Amino acid sequence: MCQMHSYQISEFEEENLEDVFFDSLREDYICFNDWFCKKITQREKAYIYRDRDGIQAFLYIKKNESEAVGNLTDTPKMKIGTIKICDSSKGNRLGEGAICIALWEWQRSDLDQIYLTVFEKHDSLIKLLKDFGFKEGGFKGKEVVLYRDKNKISYELPKTSFPYIDPGFNRGGYVPIEAKYHDGLFPYSKLKNVSSSAEFAMAASNGITKIFIAAPYKKADFLPGDVIFIYRKSEEKQNRTYKSVVTSFCNLISCTSIKEENEEKMSLKEFLILIGNKSILTEEELNTMYSKSRNLYALTMLYNGFFGCGNNVNHHNLKTNSLMEGHPYEVKLNRDEIIKLMNLGRKNVQDFTFNKA
Repeated sequence: MCQMHSYQISEFEEENLEDVFFDSLREDYICFNDWFCKKITQREKAYIYRDRDGIQAFLYIKKNESEAVGNLTDTPKMKIGTIKICDSSKGNRLGEGAICIALWEWQRSDLDQIYLTVFEKHDSLIKLLKDFGFKEGGFKGKEVVLYRDKNKISYELPKTSFPYIDPGFNRGGYVPIEAKYHDGLFPYSKLKNVSSSAEFAMAASNGITKIFIAAPYKKADFLPGDVIFIYRKSEEKQNRTYKSVVTSFCNLISCTSIKEENEEKMSLKEFLILIGNKSILTEEELNTMYSKSRNLYALTMLYNGFFGCGNNVNHHNLKTNSLMEGHPYEVKLNRDEIIKLMNLGRKNVQDFTFNKA
C-alpha cells in the first residue's frame, strides 16, 4: 500500500528531460529531445503520474491536429502525441487511466476523431487501445495508426463506447459507498473543501474498470447496461443530507452474485480471484464481507464520468426532486429520472451519450 495520486497536469518545462523515464522514447524517436524542447518553448502541458520513485506515466494530448495520417484525412482531430507507462508500474493499470483521460478530453471536444501512432512491438498497449474501441487506420512509417470516430461508436460493449453510454439507456440506480473508500476508487470525483490522506490500492484507483462490492440487506436488482450513480455517504453525523452526495456515474457491465440470503453462490477463493485488483478493499476486508454478509454482489462498472467539484448532487436535492425515496440500493430510476439527475449535476444528455444521427 502507498499513498495514491491521480494524474496531474504539468508543464513540460517542469520536467527533467534527462530523467531515465524518457530513455525508451529517445530510443524510439531520434528527435525526441528536440521535440520535447519545442514543447517547452510552446509552454505545452502533459498529464503526469508520479509516486515516491518519480514519474511512472506520461500522457501528452494535442487537441487540434490536421495531418493526413494512415487512412485518416487532414480534417482536424485530437492526437495522443505521447503515452508511456514505466515498465515497473505495469499491472497498476496506469495505461487504462491514461486512455480514460484522453477519451474524456476527446468527449469534451467538438472533434470527431482521436488517434495515435504506435510501434507494433508495443502489443500490450495496442491490445488495450483496441479494447477501448480504437481501430487500425493504416500506417505512418513503421507505426500503426489507431483511431476512434464519434460517428462510428460501437455500443456492443461498454468499453468500446467509453466514455459514452448507449443512448438507449432506460434504467438506473445507486450504489452507496463509504467516504473513506470513495476517494480512492473514484479519484477524479472531487468534492469541495474535502481532502483525503487515506491510502488506496494502486490498481483499483488507477483503472477505469471498477468492482464495487455490494452487501444490501435484500437481494440486489441490477442489470448490465444500468446507469449507476455513485452515492458518497458522508462520515459526518451533522447535516449529512447536505454532505452525502452523488459524485459520479458508471455503466454497469455485470452483477455477479456471491451470496444470496446466506446461500453461497461462489467460494471465497473464487470470489477473491474474481475481484483481482479492481476493488479498493483489502483481502482481509473482502474476507470479512464474505463471512458476515447476508447478500453479497460484485458490481463490475466502467467509470464513465463525474459531475466535478461544485456540481455534486446532495441527498437533500435528491429527496426534493423525488430521486431518492428509500434506501439507495432499492431505488430504481427510469430514463427521465436519470436525465433529471444528470441535469442536476450540470450534465446534458449530449455530455454522456453520442448519437449524431
